[in-house]
Amino acid sequence: MRKSKDRQLRRLLHSRLGVIRDKAISDGEISDGQLEEIERLARLSEISRTAAIRRGRPLEVLLFGALIVCAIAVLSPRVKETEIDLDLSLSQVSFVSSQSQTLVHDSIELTSLGVSGLREIQAPQSKGGDVDRVTAPEGGEEGMSLSAISDGNNHGSVSLSGLAIDPDTNVMLRSVGPLRQYQIALNGTSPNWSLSDFRADILGPVHFGFSNGGEQKHDFITPKSVQFTPTARGTELEVSLLGPSESVFPNNLAAKDLALFDMNEFRERDASLLHRVSTIQSGTLYFVELNDQARKLRRGELITFTQCRGVINSLHLVGSHIELRFHGWAQGMTTGSGESPRSLMPNRLEVLRGKHGVLLLMASVISLSGMIATVLRWFRSPV
Repeated sequence: MRKSKDRQLRRLLHSRLGVIRDKAISDGEISDGQLEEIERLARLSEISRTAAIRRGRPLEVLLFGALIVCAIAVLSPRVKETEIDLDLSLSQVSFVSSQSQTLVHDSIELTSLGVSGLREIQAPQSKGGDVDRVTAPEGGEEGMSLSAISDGNNHGSVSLSGLAIDPDTNVMLRSVGPLRQYQIALNGTSPNWSLSDFRADILGPVHFGFSNGGEQKHDFITPKSVQFTPTARGTELEVSLLGPSESVFPNNLAAKDLALFDMNEFRERDASLLHRVSTIQSGTLYFVELNDQARKLRRGELITFTQCRGVINSLHLVGSHIELRFHGWAQGMTTGSGESPRSLMPNRLEVLRGKHGVLLLMASVISLSGMIATVLRWFRSPV
């Protein structure tokens, strides 16, 4: 409506100007009243045009401000590293030890223990005599299983002890079967890596099984130990826990290169392809720098990192799954598989808002107040 009236006013000005111009050409002069009329119309048209521009400016300012905010949010670069907490239930987890530390508490009671990747085994004999020493051939490896059995009212026992790891030890923990059966794989990520000897403590009737097919049954009246010497390539343990497993692993394990997936091999024609498969069953990812903003993780959701370092606050074997609590710093965190995984790294604006929410709010209020003051000055300024 206003634009229509402005156009009518301009048409009136042009019409009157044309009439007076024609009269000036024909008569050679115009009256003072006609000239004043044209000046008043011209001034009125200019006032109307200026007012229309000023009416549009507040909207332009608001749109410009919204555009700036959107541009900052969209174009703000993602941070290189962010602090996170993980609270997960998994079927498998891997990590690299970042320092020398005890991996398993002493005297973890088991129903059975299987160990492979051994250079030497020193097994005691129940009827005295020398220790039975089994040594792997050059370049080969040995394996052994221990099972606690019962003989009437006499019940055997097997417990794992003395399992410590050095820096750069890759640890893979996996649920492998029915209730309380797990696999622990240990190998190195550096050329000079080695794994220290460890042992199993045994008492009472125990069944020995060897990788060459040999079997022995012993009944130990006093506690004895089986000593294991791993190969330089690493070793694997399969453990069947006797009871609840809350205290198998110590708290606060120093860890890096956390992996929440397994590598599955698929064959396609003549090619063999490796595919990452998430081992997450459920859990939550917390962004510490965003005021502990929580992101629920779906079953099977693939989460990967280019780098990840921190502390495993707790690692529990519960039933047929693994419960993990981790605190640390992640780089290149993504979700999804295929050629286009989606980044989960927050951008700088989100981190700024999380760390300095009050200051950012104050800055926004000041900026908005300045915009409003500018608009009001435009309205009040004389024409």
